Amino acid sequence: MINIWPHKLYKFFYSEMTDEISKIFVEVRKYCLFSEKRKPESSDDHLLELLGGRLEHSETPFQGLMRELQEEDLSEILANKVKPLDLQPKEILVNHEKHSIYKVNITQDEYNNLRHNPNESYGFQLIEKSVVDDKKTLGNSIHKFTNKTGKIFIQLNMLY
Repeated sequence: MINIWPHKLYKFFYSEMTDEISKIFVEVRKYCLFSEKRKPESSDDHLLELLGGRLEHSETPFQGLMRELQEEDLSEILANKVKPLDLQPKEILVNHEKHSIYKVNITQDEYNNLRHNPNESYGFQLIEKSVVDDKKTLGNSIHKFTNKTGKIFIQLNMLY
């Protein structure tokens, strides 16, 4: 029998991360921007996900989103675009974790100047909004996304 309890206890006491997550839908004209996940040891490697991530202790969802955008986009275009906006998230539960989901639009020029962080992802990909907006088309494309991103789609009533 494998005992993983000490590992969970260590994670609880020493992790700076919480069980809360902030993500953002970034729209570029008729496309949605996703990050191609870099996690070679995981089945999620090379799958698409929304930008964002876990909050650190004492961060608000918006502060966590800003930090994650600065980590994922080295040009800081996304963080600079989002910072002055008074964005209100939609809050959902996925796997018993609170997710704050934001949305922003950027221009094609802003997209062209984004620079992904190679430590975070393999790059950014645009997926046509029609794929994301149509439940049947999204269902047929769900294998391109991380499991958690699929669950976000379900909670947002975008799938099934």
